[in-house]
Amino acid sequence: MAAAAAFTPVVRADVNSVQLLETDPRPPAALDKFDKLNFRLAYTSDRLVRVSVEPYFHGKRRPALNGGMTSYDAGAGEAYFWISYNDAATIDRVDLLLLDEDTGKTLATATAALDISWSGVAVGSPRSNAEWAERLQQDARTRAKQSAARSASRQGPGGRLLAGAAGLIIMAAGGLMAPGYFVLQVVCLWRWKGGWRKAAAAPIALMGPVVAYVLYASTIGGSNIAPIVILLAAPLGFMYLVVLWFLRRGALSTES
Repeated sequence: MAAAAAFTPVVRADVNSVQLLETDPRPPAALDKFDKLNFRLAYTSDRLVRVSVEPYFHGKRRPALNGGMTSYDAGAGEAYFWISYNDAATIDRVDLLLLDEDTGKTLATATAALDISWSGVAVGSPRSNAEWAERLQQDARTRAKQSAARSASRQGPGGRLLAGAAGLIIMAAGGLMAPGYFVLQVVCLWRWKGGWRKAAAAPIALMGPVVAYVLYASTIGGSNIAPIVILLAAPLGFMYLVVLWFLRRGALSTES
């Protein structure tokens, strides 16, 4: 394909390989906040694998929002990955990774140069994806369900019971601490002054991007499990603010 030639991927020559076929949109391109850059990849492998795309700018990693890594069967086929940004960003290169599903070991790599930028500003409706991107995205969702079913079958009845119990405990804790975090965050910022207020604002650096990602993934990305990220991240902010609350009380008691 002409698109593949334009990217000139460099691929390790062995049984495991990955290469870029095309992107949507094609470079050069200017995107708005949360617009997706879709990757259509070709791979060969002798085992179950996952694919990942790591963006760079001027040789430095530029971490991006993405939809996670999908599991793909052994053999040859097409794979899908997408990235996006909620701030102004430019990338000039991506590294493509083919990873062993079980060990996470890198089996093959490829590099592609491209020129894509994000404005960091939402303007109008999100852009529509190409037909192949919609098709591969749906395929990735189906594969994610199959991968979850495989993992459950490997655990056996006892493992599934323990994993289910642990999951329920985590979800219950997250379900309580997630709303508690947001309430406590507002209370601390409202009531505290000076350095204590600045310290109380620290969790926003974590939760701000998390909330932005969840909103994007749930609406534009079409993910119905993205809110779980809040249940996992909010307890960290909640516990931080609780500890900070007691430290402040102790400091005020000492002063008085």
